[in-house]
Amino acid sequence: MSLPDVARYLGMKERTIYDWAQSGKIPAFKLGATWRFRQSEIDAWLETQRTGSRPPLVPPTEPPVTSWQARQQKERAHSALMEACREEIEGAIRDQTRTVFVIDQFVDRFGDDVVRYVVEQLRSERRITVSEERGMDGEKVKVMRRRN
Repeated sequence: MSLPDVARYLGMKERTIYDWAQSGKIPAFKLGATWRFRQSEIDAWLETQRTGSRPPLVPPTEPPVTSWQARQQKERAHSALMEACREEIEGAIRDQTRTVFVIDQFVDRFGDDVVRYVVEQLRSERRITVSEERGMDGEKVKVMRRRN
């Protein structure tokens, strides 16, 4: 691009572009006695001149997690797991087509401790009863029934 082309492209006066080229403020080279510009270099230079929000040169890093934060995150995750377990069990006992629910079906998904806690909550709220019955293979299986 010639000096007049760059001035038009940037919407500036030719004298300003000439001064910037002379001082090295804008990427340019001399071909004989005239200044020449590559549009790709001008476009790249324009990107470096932007003000406002630009992507950071280095990606942001997360500060290290403190032990208190780690404990809080773990407690929130555990609470969310217990809530999801409770919702799943309550959804199952609302199913009017069944009356008996094997507790182990929930253990595989939520873990023994979580299921035991939620089942105990529901039992103490008198929403379910818990008992042991013989399964299909003859072994004892813990089951729950909804209370009417």
